[in-house]
Amino acid sequence: MKKLLFLLGALFALNLSAQDDDTCQFSVKIESSDWINPIGELDACYDFDLSAVTNDPDQDLFFEWTYFDSLTSGVKEVVFSDKQLINNYSFSQLGIYPIRVRAYDNSGCEAFDSLRVVFDNPGVGASVFYYNEGKDMLPELHNVCASDTITIIPGVTRGDSLTNFYQPISWNEVGGENFGDGIYLPDGSGVSYETDFNVSGFDPATTLGVGDSVKVCVNIEHSFLGDLEMSLISPNGKEVQLFDDIGSEVEYWLGDAIDNDYLAEDTIRAGDCWEYCWSLDPGFGVLTNYLDNTIVSPLYGGKSMIPGTYRPSGDFSDFNGSTANGQWTLKITDHLEQDNGFICSWNLFINIDGQTELLNAKIIDFKWDCSEEPSSIVYPETDSTQLVLQPTTSGIHTYVMTITDNHGCDYQKEFELDVFTAPVASSNNIGFCDKRVDLQGNRFLDQGSVLWEVISEQDDYRFRSSEYWFKPQFLVGEFGSYQLKFTDLICETSDTIDFEFTQRVPELTYEPLIRDEMETQVKAKSWSDEGQWDFLSNSGVIEFSQEDSLETLVRVSDYGDYLLTYTGCDTTLAFNILFMEDLEVSNVITPNGDGENDFFKIGDLTEEFYSYSNMSIFNRWGDEVYRNGSYGIDGSMWDGQSTHQNDELPNGAYFYVLKVGNKVTKEEEVYRGTVQLYR
Repeated sequence: MKKLLFLLGALFALNLSAQDDDTCQFSVKIESSDWINPIGELDACYDFDLSAVTNDPDQDLFFEWTYFDSLTSGVKEVVFSDKQLINNYSFSQLGIYPIRVRAYDNSGCEAFDSLRVVFDNPGVGASVFYYNEGKDMLPELHNVCASDTITIIPGVTRGDSLTNFYQPISWNEVGGENFGDGIYLPDGSGVSYETDFNVSGFDPATTLGVGDSVKVCVNIEHSFLGDLEMSLISPNGKEVQLFDDIGSEVEYWLGDAIDNDYLAEDTIRAGDCWEYCWSLDPGFGVLTNYLDNTIVSPLYGGKSMIPGTYRPSGDFSDFNGSTANGQWTLKITDHLEQDNGFICSWNLFINIDGQTELLNAKIIDFKWDCSEEPSSIVYPETDSTQLVLQPTTSGIHTYVMTITDNHGCDYQKEFELDVFTAPVASSNNIGFCDKRVDLQGNRFLDQGSVLWEVISEQDDYRFRSSEYWFKPQFLVGEFGSYQLKFTDLICETSDTIDFEFTQRVPELTYEPLIRDEMETQVKAKSWSDEGQWDFLSNSGVIEFSQEDSLETLVRVSDYGDYLLTYTGCDTTLAFNILFMEDLEVSNVITPNGDGENDFFKIGDLTEEFYSYSNMSIFNRWGDEVYRNGSYGIDGSMWDGQSTHQNDELPNGAYFYVLKVGNKVTKEEEVYRGTVQLYR
């Protein structure tokens, strides 16, 4: 590319010279339609042409071109023989290629010339920023809404010199640390930071005078202009102030800065640097002239000075008499201790009357492209320094600005817009009996950029963690139907979603009668994540193996009728379990008045468990000798007397039939057997 060639560092050069032979009277010089700078470098964008010109064009000479491929692991020599012209040649990769031409005749005389082709295609170094029409603040991270009208403003315009697109310098270390791509400007109290620029392309005796000009451009970000003072120092030590805003209380930024970005030593990072220039042909006044010279920065939201060319607060004519070659120094002083920034790059342009150090590459054409959504480019598609966009599809849109200079070289700058779609509200599956649900919006932004609202009539609800979070949990106090609205506060669009929180009574599985056991398993089928077993009985003590489980083992301390409960889905169910022994029937009766076995006893035959008890006793001939319709329940029992004749029955074997009504099972139970009577 054609670019400013104030190159720092060691430059590779070929030490080639013409044969010093008095018999050889010709010389050779490399010429090109592209510009070759005073130190013998040709900057090519895509292709180039070279010609070997001699001082004796009528002499029959031969030509041999050699270049060295610096991109391979070893130096590779490539030779073009018998060519006086090399036309439309390009290299397959970017790099620096030393080239030599040898002119020779049949007598053995030869002459040489050499140069270096700098084959490069640098990107655009100028800032690109935008504003969103109709909105006070720009969204962060280049976020825009579908159908928003976006105006793109590059930091350059047609006719601008392209020298400000290059990265011509290397950075000196500051404070003993090398921050790589820029100079870090930490908070200070009158502390100055300096970076040097070595110029070597002019005639050694060249000095600046009337008619000569100096222009300096600085790519910088800083979160408070009122901190800074900046000046340019020439090789002879003359210092000219570029701007001084010390004492200003208006919080204007330079570039798209990160406000108070110095959090810790390991978190130092730069914002987005914008280019500010100073010359005697400015587009604005001094940098402290704020009138209509500010714009809201797109990434971090500060009110920043518009990039462009400003008038220095000092006088560049003070550089008259200074040498052009030598060390030029940019000096920056930070006077306050709260804000900081970065210098990402800086350029120096010097025009000497009668000497052209700069290649006059000017912007002649702009073109914009977007592969994701070409139709989002409303106006215009070509030949404009500004671009109006109306994206409609969601996703990341990459816009590419292609700039063409008057030498046919192209430069590109791209930037991204994250286009939002209409919001979409969703949730996880709602289970019966659950009074909570996890909400999900289709976009994560900073807290406060979205809003969840209940638009139905209920008022017993809350959001966990916040209604301004894109995926909160929604909890309600009552079952029923709820309608929620999810709003994108940036794009001012919304979506609604309906929920039905439904109550369903749990289903219990248990055995109501447990005989000769004091434990049993009970189960609940519930649609709630939570449940609780409990009891309301005074029959004895109950223990649950797991009180909050869907299944538990119930243990009782005594036989009896127990009232238990299960609570789930906001419902409490009560149920009974009867723990009882089987009836214990004696087989001997001795009614002699000694107090032992005087009655025919039936153990555990009580009114608690049985609704009725019918007893019939028969002798060996099958005659009924005893009957009682509430045997044992009313306290009466057979004592060996006949209920029919009211007399004592003789010793012997008797048969009984006992019919009882079980209160729990609602069934009749029949017991049969023999009992022996002794007196």
